[in-house]
Amino acid sequence: MKENLFLEIFDNLLDGIVLTDIRRKRFLFANRSFYRILGYNPKEVRSLSVYDIHPKSQLKHILRLFERVAKKKAFLLPDVQVKRKNGSIFYAQINGSTLNISGKKYAIGIFRDVSQRRDSEER
Repeated sequence: MKENLFLEIFDNLLDGIVLTDIRRKRFLFANRSFYRILGYNPKEVRSLSVYDIHPKSQLKHILRLFERVAKKKAFLLPDVQVKRKNGSIFYAQINGSTLNISGKKYAIGIFRDVSQRRDSEER
């Protein structure tokens, strides 16, 4: 009962959530909002990594940030460029933390699309 309740909450949040293998930078599990925001289905997401969802021009910067994140327990990355399946770019605030499960370290990231806020600020 409890597990079903948490899964229902997890899957119905508006923000996208993804669990990532820190060492390989591969996505392991995500919620429906993550799939919707990025335009991928669950099977496709499990074949992706951090390298696949950021523009190549930003990748070096993103990987440096990811390495810093891996050394901390909690993180907030404002205004990160994220690439959807269709190639379009949006800005996300990524908030998350690291956690250990059965002796292995993971990152959990919460993606919030902040593109509209950025557009308003620029105007």
